[in-house]
Amino acid sequence: MSAPRTPIDWAAARERLDTLRRALDAGAARDPEEAARVLARRAVALAAPRPEAPPPGPRLELLVFDVARGRYGVETVHVHGVFALDGLTRLPGVPAFLLGVVNHRGRILPIVDLGGLFAQTRGGDGQGAQVVAVEAGGMRFGLAADAVVGLARVAGRDLASPPAGAEAPFVRGVSGEMVAVLALDALAQRIVIDDEGGRVALQRGEAR
Repeated sequence: MSAPRTPIDWAAARERLDTLRRALDAGAARDPEEAARVLARRAVALAAPRPEAPPPGPRLELLVFDVARGRYGVETVHVHGVFALDGLTRLPGVPAFLLGVVNHRGRILPIVDLGGLFAQTRGGDGQGAQVVAVEAGGMRFGLAADAVVGLARVAGRDLASPPAGAEAPFVRGVSGEMVAVLALDALAQRIVIDDEGGRVALQRGEAR
């Protein structure tokens, strides 16, 4: 046999309905002035112009190349050409990051090995390398590259801060594709070239 049904308390049900009805009536009977103020605030909010997106900022056109396990980029406005590394003249006692010099279009061009600069060890012998000739800081020099990848465009504001380490003083920032954009002026400040004596040294005044 099924359990007996609990009788419905109709009085309690009517009381709950009356309470709900009074709450609804109170909401409907809101102060007309308050309702007008709410509507006015909503109208102002809807009419206000939406904030414009910030401008994208200048985009950098980069020549991208590989050195050892790193990928680097230089702004094309600083690039004066790309050529095979040939006719390299070694110089004794120079810093590890300088492979030597070449005579390029009648100018003595020091060749910088980024791997040697950042690792503070002698880089490769330069065989099979390419040279990215750049000008910055009032001087022209070459960057030895294992391979030239091509051109890329990045927004300057999208560059992340370079990680701490030997590269940091010479890198403006790192793109989302992990291309380290070089600060060429900082690199130029590390090199002094004496056309007559063929001397290459650190900018700190320490002749090598």
